[in-house]
Amino acid sequence: MRRSHNNMIIANGCENRNTKITYTPTERSYYRREKSESVSDILKAAAHAATDEIALALAARLFQCSLKSNHYLAEDLMDENGDCFNGFGNLWGCASKLCHSCMTKAASRNRKLAREVLDNTKLIRREYFCYVKRKSVVEQEKLRFVTLTMPKVNLSCVQTLGLLSRAWELFRKLDFTKNYFDGFVKSTEFTVRADRTYHAHLHLLAVSFFIPEKLIKNFWLNCVRTAFKEKGLKFKASGVVVNLKMADENSVNEVCKYLTKSESWSEIPKAHLLEIANVRRFPRMFELTGRFKKVARRIREQKEFEKVLQAERENAANTGADYLDNKDVTDGNSTKVSAVRRKNWRDLVPEIGYENYLVDLESLVTEAMRVRQEILAKKYPLATFKDHTGFVWHDPNLEFVDEITPDAVRDWETSVEFLRSNVNHYRTRAAVC
Repeated sequence: MRRSHNNMIIANGCENRNTKITYTPTERSYYRREKSESVSDILKAAAHAATDEIALALAARLFQCSLKSNHYLAEDLMDENGDCFNGFGNLWGCASKLCHSCMTKAASRNRKLAREVLDNTKLIRREYFCYVKRKSVVEQEKLRFVTLTMPKVNLSCVQTLGLLSRAWELFRKLDFTKNYFDGFVKSTEFTVRADRTYHAHLHLLAVSFFIPEKLIKNFWLNCVRTAFKEKGLKFKASGVVVNLKMADENSVNEVCKYLTKSESWSEIPKAHLLEIANVRRFPRMFELTGRFKKVARRIREQKEFEKVLQAERENAANTGADYLDNKDVTDGNSTKVSAVRRKNWRDLVPEIGYENYLVDLESLVTEAMRVRQEILAKKYPLATFKDHTGFVWHDPNLEFVDEITPDAVRDWETSVEFLRSNVNHYRTRAAVC
């Protein structure tokens, strides 16, 4: 038995495509950090050659995000049900589209939101105008998975995604779309072809009625043709592909996957990478529309209301009062001081200079990491946290000293190994788990 280049298990010369390889949290954490670090190196080299300070600053942000001390591994985390599990994450995030770690975290948040919205969305029987029968009919709504693909075009990555975004804008405003669809979970994805052009497409998880695939293709084709015409580009209808099928349990994962594979950033031309680095605002890569958007808003409002109730309970418990004094909230005379919003880093670099920004960035990341460590330690008091260097920055079984020295670190690591080998010491925590 051996592994192929794409990690499929091969036995006796046959590929088993149904076998899914699973990785441990530690392996996944190291993989994400290393991918982000790799993109940082590639971008830094390209930015130095072009003397692009914005791209250099972004490379510095990617580097800070990929620091070993910024990524942690956690053991004995406890969920709301009292079950223990292991996890990983990063303390500070650069939030760049080029960062594999941050984009994977964003995809996870999107999946959670999409599943929550779908669980709270009711499919109903309602009336709509059927383009095939040419009359109004009543039918049961269903979830469908749609893929809309754009023809091959010789443009940069940013321009290709902008063209796709324009075609989507035209498509979702059509009367046909409003008639057949009552909500989308939409995401954008692209891959890099061998000739360095981009295969850009949209994934849609939609509430809709039965629609012939050919009908959707005709409307999508017209929208893409219009977008190409606006840019003065040559259009080939043969490149427009539409795939329609019933949604299944894997559809949410497919919609909320990623913008592109992490390997793509090392395959695209350096000029295109620098163009991406200088984009202030990307076209929306993930969005909820229609009924899904309304459901998401209702869920958010409910969570905010629950937070207020929880704050009232905690205040009453701490003060002994039966209610929360919210006079300042209701009469418009609040004395709360709003936090000063920090300038966007793209505005800060030209203002203070690249070298000064690096100092400012390092200070920002260090403070953010410290605060995040305190938050995690408070949220998971029984958990053990360590970074990718092996340094344990929170362990409930150890009494930390104020001054961090190499000797203290070695003592802590020795103590950790001893405690983990001592079954009796963990008897109480094992019972809880």
